[in-house]
Amino acid sequence: MVFKGYDKVRGRYAPSPTGKLHLGNALAALVSWLHVRSLRGIYILRIEDIDRERCRPEYIQGIIEDLKWLGIDWDEGPEAGCDYGPYYQGQRDDHYRAALDLLAARGEIFDCFCSRAEVARASSAPHGAFDEGPRYPSTCLDLSPEKIRALREAGRQPSVRFRVPPGRVSFHDMVFGPFEQDVSSVVG
Repeated sequence: MVFKGYDKVRGRYAPSPTGKLHLGNALAALVSWLHVRSLRGIYILRIEDIDRERCRPEYIQGIIEDLKWLGIDWDEGPEAGCDYGPYYQGQRDDHYRAALDLLAARGEIFDCFCSRAEVARASSAPHGAFDEGPRYPSTCLDLSPEKIRALREAGRQPSVRFRVPPGRVSFHDMVFGPFEQDVSSVVG
C-alpha cells in the first residue's frame, strides 16, 4: 500500500516483547517481510512495548537476534534508525497525545467509562438473525459534561472511542478484494 507522501510501499512487523519469539510470530514476520520485499518496499520493525509490566529488555534483544538469525532485515527500526522513530511504542506517547488532541478538537472521539465486562455484557445480548457479532452499545456516546465530570471524580478512568458516523465505508483489500460495511451499525 502506498500512502500519501511516500513513494514506496511501507510494511511493518510489530512484536510485543512479553516473551520469546514463537513460531507463529516468526511466520508472521517472515510473511510480512517477504510481501514488502517482493514489492521493493520499506520494511519496519516496531516494538510494541506498551505492556510495561510484562515487556522486558531481554525479550526485545531476543526477538531482534531471532529475526536476524532468520535472515529478516529491516530498513527502519531498532538498530536501523530513520526519521520516523521512535520505533518503540512506549516512547511515542507524545505523538499519540497530539493525535488524540486533534481528533478531540474535531469531535471524532469520545471518552467511554464502560469496563470491558460491561461492554461485553451489553453487546452479548442477541441483536437479530443477521447480527455479525458484538457491537458497542453506545452507552457513553453522548454523556453530558456533568456526567463525565462525576465519573472522573468517582475515579473512573475512560478509554477513548471513535465517534463513527452512520453510512457505508468501502475499500479494496489487497487479499480479500472489495469490502463494504456500515461500521456504525455493525461495530458501534
